[in-house]
Amino acid sequence: MEGSIEREQNYKANNLDGYFELKIKSDGIFLKVVAPKGNGKPVNLDAIKQMIERKELVDVDFELVEKTYHDAKGEFVKIAERKPELDRDADLEVEISSDEMSAFCRYIPPLGGKLLTLEEAVKVLNKKGVTFGIKKDKLKKLLEDNVRQGLEIATGQPPEDGKPAKFRYHFRLPEEKKHVKELEDGSVDFYNLDLVVNVKKGDLLVTKIPPTQGKSGWTVTGKEIKPKPGKDLRLPKGKNVEISEDGMSLLAGIDGQVVLERDKVSVLPIYTVEGDVDLETGNIEFIGNVIVKGNVQEGFSIKAGGDIEVMGNVEAANLEAKGKVIVHKGFKGKQKGLIKAERDVEIGFIENGQVITHGSLIVKGAIMHSTVMASKDVIVEGRGLIVGGTVQAGNDIVARVIGSHLATPTHIIVGVDPGIRQQLEEVEAEIASVKENLDKVTREISLLRKVHHRLSKLPPEKSVMLRQFNETREHLEGRMKQLTQQHEMLITQSKEQKNGRIKVLERVYPGVVINIGQVGYRVKDSITRTVFVYEEGEVRPIPL
Repeated sequence: MEGSIEREQNYKANNLDGYFELKIKSDGIFLKVVAPKGNGKPVNLDAIKQMIERKELVDVDFELVEKTYHDAKGEFVKIAERKPELDRDADLEVEISSDEMSAFCRYIPPLGGKLLTLEEAVKVLNKKGVTFGIKKDKLKKLLEDNVRQGLEIATGQPPEDGKPAKFRYHFRLPEEKKHVKELEDGSVDFYNLDLVVNVKKGDLLVTKIPPTQGKSGWTVTGKEIKPKPGKDLRLPKGKNVEISEDGMSLLAGIDGQVVLERDKVSVLPIYTVEGDVDLETGNIEFIGNVIVKGNVQEGFSIKAGGDIEVMGNVEAANLEAKGKVIVHKGFKGKQKGLIKAERDVEIGFIENGQVITHGSLIVKGAIMHSTVMASKDVIVEGRGLIVGGTVQAGNDIVARVIGSHLATPTHIIVGVDPGIRQQLEEVEAEIASVKENLDKVTREISLLRKVHHRLSKLPPEKSVMLRQFNETREHLEGRMKQLTQQHEMLITQSKEQKNGRIKVLERVYPGVVINIGQVGYRVKDSITRTVFVYEEGEVRPIPL
């Protein structure tokens, strides 16, 4: 392998092409022709003549040129006298593209004159119209390598068109809404999908990012190319939204649900579910009114800042409204469903459910085995049946039938605001909890004091514990005092209310217990068409 490489190198050394040189000296113009070696190629006579023509040499002795060519002795031979008046410096031949975004350059070597420096070459380009985008590294290479063919020596800079205006949305867009959440235990929450986007009046909904003007471009001749400015956009103003004073933002005009429909942003005061509240919708929490055209399936919830209206049934679900609740069919609570409203509740029927309202409750059919609390009235129309469970009203209860021939235990309470009764239960529960904690802290303090008495001095960590327990006891005693006062006030309020009535249009059965205020009455025999009132310290049935 090494031998073959050596033979190849020897072959190249022994086989060289011929070449020629032209040299311009002060005493004349000289030509040297070197003959080829071995199998090398000889010089082409036409190439010598073309070089002479290109250099624009005059009065050349072409016979001597041919003789020098044929002799090829490798010596310089004078072929013409030098004419200083025809000398010229090196130059650049420049061609600019039609769009003036490129410039090409060819080097013209000197004829008895000076070479070009890089700085001088730049000045030549400037003089010939090229003033922008000159690539000095390429220009330097052109000068050093005596490049004769056209070389791109400068490029223009295209303009950067402006960017169009765009919108930044400050709420979840439809494609971002529906997603299930993975809980800490690895299970998936299919109920809380967060599909409703609530906003309040004045909330920022959309900000417009204005269009940009773009950046100018430049030709190689230094001409400015104006950019195309970005397109402006109108704010996507829909219903119930306002434009900010600076005209760059959209603000909510009302409380409600923000939606993006047909490229317009609107705020709707009503959230409508076209079908059921189920896995497709998830739980609903809305700042305004909610309308459900189907049913509310078991396990789901609706919270509304306004009213809730359900065209179908409510299964074992939770409904909570700051306004009123209307259920056109019925409520099947399965002992775990809850309907709660700040205003009235209107419903077809209630079965094994819990209903709490700060207004009145109007039922179209029956209340069966349920817990009902209304701050005002409870009115059962149609069948007018109340059977099983507990029904409370701050004022009156009106029904056709209460209880059943099976003596189903049914508790009817009027004359006490259920809100007060509920507060009373909550206060009593907290009193029991505070008392339990106070007993525990008192026992710990007693133990630490015994240790102190035995050792005469407590260790530092025990001293800290004793101080903390004393502070806790002081706090609990203060809270107990507050709760006791609140309890006494609620008891007084509950005793004062005795003006409620229970009106039975057909029959009340044994097994029914009636309370008006704090006074009770147990129905032992079936009674028809009567109204129960509080008179002279007792509950009395008065025939209608």
